[in-house]
Formats: sequence, structure tokens, C-alpha cells
Amino acid sequence: DAFLNSATLLEADLNEANLSRANLSKANLSKTYLRNVCLNGAHLSGINLSGADLGGIDLRQKLLTGINLAGAYLSEANLEGALLMDANLSASNLSSANLSKSCLINADLRNTHLGNANLADANLMGANLSGADLRGANLKGAILANTEIKGAQLHGATLPNGKVYN
Repeated sequence: DAFLNSATLLEADLNEANLSRANLSKANLSKTYLRNVCLNGAHLSGINLSGADLGGIDLRQKLLTGINLAGAYLSEANLEGALLMDANLSASNLSSANLSKSCLINADLRNTHLGNANLADANLMGANLSGADLRGANLKGAILANTEIKGAQLHGATLPNGKVYN
């Protein structure tokens, strides 16, 4: 068990590291490499992962409230059921990511690449999706109340009602 609360590990290469049960709350891991990292039981609230490479990472059911993932690479990441309230995901790459059943209330998703992402049954209430690329994304059953989608690209996306946007 590592205690890295409020630690700074800028641009570190942590690929394939075992960070199980590590306390990374409020740590600054900006621009780090975190592919194939084990985060089972890790505490991640308030962590700064802006610009980090997290491609394919498994963050299912994780509490990620207030996390900073601005500009992060999360292509094919598994965030099913993750709690991302007030998270900053602006300009990040979440293409083909699984965000089904995730809670993205008030999340900042401006200019985020969500092409072919699975957002089925996700709660996006109050989220900002302005300028986001949602082409081919699955939003079936998603909650979009008070969600800003100005300038978002929706071609081929499955809308909450199950219809495909042309």
C-alpha cells in the first residue's frame, strides 16, 4: 500500500505499475504514462491526470469526483459505472471508451473526443459537451437534462431515445 496523497510525479513512466490500494488523492500525475496499471482499491479523488496516457485503463466503479483528466488519452478505457461528478475531461480522448452507467453530473467534456464511446445509461445531467465529437457514440438511455451540446458532432450517434442521429 503506497501513500502518495498530494504527491507530484510529473511525466513519470508508471506503465504496468501495481498501485493497488495506493492513496493517490490530490496527487499530481500530469503527463504520466499509466497504461496497464493496476489501481484496484486505489483512492483517486481529486487527482490531477491532465495530459496523462491512460489508454485501455480499467477504472470501473471508481470514485473519481473532481478528477482532472483534461487532455488525457483514455481511448478504449473502461469507466463503466465510474463516479465522475465535477470531473474535468475537456479536450481528452475517450474514443471507444466504455462510460456506460457512469455518473458525469456537471462534468466538463468540452471538445472531448467521444467517437464510438459507450455512454448508454450514463448520467450527464448538467455536463458540458460543447464542441465534443460524439460521432457513432451510444447515448441510449443517457440522462441529458441541462446538458450543453452546442457545436457537438452527433452524426451516427444513438440518442437517448434509441434513434440514430443523421
